[in-house]
Amino acid sequence: MKREIREDSTEPTIDLALWARTIWESRVLIIKIVAISIAFGVIFALITPRRYTAKVILAPESSNSSSDIASAASMLGLSPLNLPRDNDALSVAIYPDIVASTPFMIELLKTPVQKVDSGQTMTLFDYLQSVSKVQAEGEIDPLYLTKGQAKIVEFLRRALATSIDKKSGVTTISATFQDPKVAAIVARQATDKLRRYVTDYRTSKAEQELKYWQQLYKRRQQEYYEAQRSYADYVDANHKVTRQSIINERERLQNEKLLALQLYTTVATQMQMARAKVEEAKPVFTIIEPATIPLTPSSIGRVAMVIRFLIVGLAVAILWVLFGRDFLKSMRK
Repeated sequence: MKREIREDSTEPTIDLALWARTIWESRVLIIKIVAISIAFGVIFALITPRRYTAKVILAPESSNSSSDIASAASMLGLSPLNLPRDNDALSVAIYPDIVASTPFMIELLKTPVQKVDSGQTMTLFDYLQSVSKVQAEGEIDPLYLTKGQAKIVEFLRRALATSIDKKSGVTTISATFQDPKVAAIVARQATDKLRRYVTDYRTSKAEQELKYWQQLYKRRQQEYYEAQRSYADYVDANHKVTRQSIINERERLQNEKLLALQLYTTVATQMQMARAKVEEAKPVFTIIEPATIPLTPSSIGRVAMVIRFLIVGLAVAILWVLFGRDFLKSMRK
């Protein structure tokens, strides 16, 4: 069955000619609105400071510490089961949380910086006070921040950005400030502090273990020297005596000396393995792109900003002429 096409369709149609005539008749109003929008754009462009972004791109290299140390252990005749496992809870994914943490921000605020047009050195804390117009006097206490200090910390937190490529682990740390030299200094210092933090964390457990083996090594060494001295003194004092009791005592002292030597040698080997573990635990970061002073601002240019205001003003004016006035009239009725 064929569908009948209704001739009296009530679907609304767009009269482009009517729209064009309405816009042309209201051209004076549209020009006024666009002119006002451009004026606001110029004012906004002049009062908005330019911002510069410096970034550092680094790639953390994962070390095969467990397999390397296991290989060394087998060469030394040790069981890999006795070696510490590398259960590293500090993954690359939480680097942004580390950088954004309040203790990290407070440490970074102590960084000495210089403006690009001035050789005067000041702390980042003082620089942020001057550009943010926030007064935050006094020594910063991480346990209790004043309102001014909290605002400075939040200002710095917004200026720093850390992004991670989940597939490759490549980390990008960027700093955005009104002064390009300050941006480059802060980006570099933030990267250095992050690397030191990660290194300290990953080596702390291995260094504690090394310290334990070093202390045990000294005790076992002293015990071996004492056993060796006791055996030597006894043999020297009784070298011509052939009584069985003397021979038995000499054998006992000799066995104690050999046992002390075995323990001393084992602990010495374990200490060397712990020292190797410390070196293997240290992460290696490859700087792909170092921080440099940016030459061009990262924020939108003033001309582009004015053009955006012009486009927005033109769109608002046309929408008002075509729909806004009629809608307002219908609402008043």
